[in-house]
Amino acid sequence: APWSIRNTLTFDEPVLVTTVDGSVLAGANLPSTYSGPLMGAWDYKGLFRSRLRTDNEAVQSRRWRRAALDYAGDHVSRLPAGFAVRIARTWNLYPLDPLDRASFAAFHYKYVRWIEPISNLLLYAAIVLAIAGGLALRRRRAELWILLAPVVLVTLVSVFAFGDPRFRHAADVALVLLAAVGLERFLGRLLSRARARSGGPAPGQAPEGRAPATA
Repeated sequence: APWSIRNTLTFDEPVLVTTVDGSVLAGANLPSTYSGPLMGAWDYKGLFRSRLRTDNEAVQSRRWRRAALDYAGDHVSRLPAGFAVRIARTWNLYPLDPLDRASFAAFHYKYVRWIEPISNLLLYAAIVLAIAGGLALRRRRAELWILLAPVVLVTLVSVFAFGDPRFRHAADVALVLLAAVGLERFLGRLLSRARARSGGPAPGQAPEGRAPATA
């Protein structure tokens, strides 16, 4: 409250926490971000080429926000495709060409280009294992919402803001935990099949003639 009251009095505009919402929306709703190489992303240069500049940051944010909503309203037919691309960018699924993705990340985020294809493959493997882990936990009637909430939040932020891989970091911990469950299930099945072929006991089953250990 002290921060919001101070800013509201200083800028003569209601400011709840910050004034960056206007720049986020305006930079993501431009001709350059509705088609072309920057589709679904955020255009810094396009944002600051606009003629809406003022020294009052709250007024500036309001102008950018209004311009963004006006542009989005005038291009409603493009929004579904734009939303899909934003989500895909956050989850490293766009651009579709892996080399284009690596080049984009190296240029815009200063990532190491040759590492990008490797990290993407690891991400996709983690996503597959996480889906398997989530299904396994569901079958066990475990509480999944606390792990799925960050994933949903990241996706919604991407839809209403823009696509960016760093947004996904909020969901990475949950993704790794679910992937660990999926990996454990996968390795457990392989071990069970291997023991079945060799005639040994399945995991959790005591050898013949011995009682199973109890905790």
